[in-house]
Amino acid sequence: MPDSAHSAQSSPLLRLPTFWQLQLIGWFGWAVVSIPLKQTATGSLDAAIIFSAYQLPLSLALSAGLRWFYQRTQAMTRRPVMFSLLVLAGSAAAGLLDVLVSVPVNQLLQIRPQAPVVAIGMYAFRPLIYLIWSLAYFLIKTAQNAREQSFRAAITDERHRLELMLYQLNPNFLARSLSDISHEISENPAVARSMTVRLAAFYKNTLRLTDPNQATTIGDELDLVRAYLDIEVLRRRGALKVNFSVDDSLRKLSVPPIMLLPLAEQAVKAGGTPAAPLAISVTAERTADAQVLLEVAHSGQPVPVRSSAPFFEVEDVRDRLEQLYPGHYRFTLHQDSFTTRATIRLPLHT
Repeated sequence: MPDSAHSAQSSPLLRLPTFWQLQLIGWFGWAVVSIPLKQTATGSLDAAIIFSAYQLPLSLALSAGLRWFYQRTQAMTRRPVMFSLLVLAGSAAAGLLDVLVSVPVNQLLQIRPQAPVVAIGMYAFRPLIYLIWSLAYFLIKTAQNAREQSFRAAITDERHRLELMLYQLNPNFLARSLSDISHEISENPAVARSMTVRLAAFYKNTLRLTDPNQATTIGDELDLVRAYLDIEVLRRRGALKVNFSVDDSLRKLSVPPIMLLPLAEQAVKAGGTPAAPLAISVTAERTADAQVLLEVAHSGQPVPVRSSAPFFEVEDVRDRLEQLYPGHYRFTLHQDSFTTRATIRLPLHT
């Protein structure tokens, strides 16, 4: 292992949490930088060094207490006025405690400022130092939060990219379809040809969606779902009926790629037999409150309320909507005695 890597791995400072790394570096740096100021105030280099030496652990302790106070009061989530009051109160309290400790310790160590005015300035400066520390703390905390949010968003995008690739490949669906086509070639060539055409249309639509951040249109989504359901209709031999109710004026509106397909796949899993066909309806329409309603409903039997099993595969749809339309969408899953509905409502300007 290289020496630099070995030294980095064995460094006690680098093994500490980031907060304490910054604490030690910042306060130690201030202790060194402030020695000339303290020497000027006390008239003695030795006194200035001793002053800085005992104030270093004191400052570390008080700023750690400030951090605890800000976390306990949830200062970062407060409104600006309350946030400002908390920061000012915390900084003043830390500065006062610093003075209450420093004055008797300085007297004990016989560290005396050269003039009373200097002493007042030296101690009155302490709350300002903790105010500066507080502002730096919140700036760093804000930057860390922004970085974490960006990292989580990147993970979500990458997960969606992988899911998109799975939908593009969809090996289970492809294997089932090819098996059925192979079976139908000898018994019903017309059905085999029809399934082949629809399978080609399905993969033509999925394979061109290579970028998860590239918006597709409602029309593209509906064409993809239609190709998928057409294949399932042929495969299930009368056990599945499909109906589309689409406002054609919405077809050019942009939506996230492969958003309706998971809902259609989940609906198909509800079963159905030739004697009691499963009815699936796909709807795209305008609502009275100027929204776009996209819905996939089926007539399958609802499951008990205690179970969320039918919907576990569509939670990624909710996550994607939350990322792209935070606070501006509705995604509902509703069951009654006759119908199970997955409904998405988006702003009309999507």
